[in-house]
Amino acid sequence: MKVEESRDVTALQRALDPLVGREVSGVRLSEAGSLRVDFTDGASTRPCWLGVYSIAWRLDGRQAVLAASQDAPEGLLADVQVLRGKRLTSVDVRPLSMDTTFRLADVDLRIFPAFSGSDDEDSVYWSLRLPTGFMFCAGPGAAWSVRRALR
Repeated sequence: MKVEESRDVTALQRALDPLVGREVSGVRLSEAGSLRVDFTDGASTRPCWLGVYSIAWRLDGRQAVLAASQDAPEGLLADVQVLRGKRLTSVDVRPLSMDTTFRLADVDLRIFPAFSGSDDEDSVYWSLRLPTGFMFCAGPGAAWSVRRALR
């Protein structure tokens, strides 16, 4: 259920600022190719996680590309574990395209929307579930929304 919708990327980035400093506590890949990154602040027992649903994402190190969404699945789960233990240092969301970069110490998780828009409100590029029970959802198109998490 949508609570709020906007195209104001500056407001989205301000809303994500309190997550800076959280540490990656787990990384998973679904059979469908979605990436899930779990975050902890060390104090809260409530979940906070990033779900990446776009088919185009990449992990960039300072000297090389570390992994990409279309890499062979056999090695991809091991490759994304490089995120474990890293702290979120910033989030950058590009207006119009919703290209998003989650910066984690010396690794950048870059998400590239693979389509320009959709009439389907469930077509999101990524979502971030907060400990408050709400989710920030990027997409479809250049929009983002705040929704109540289902569980």
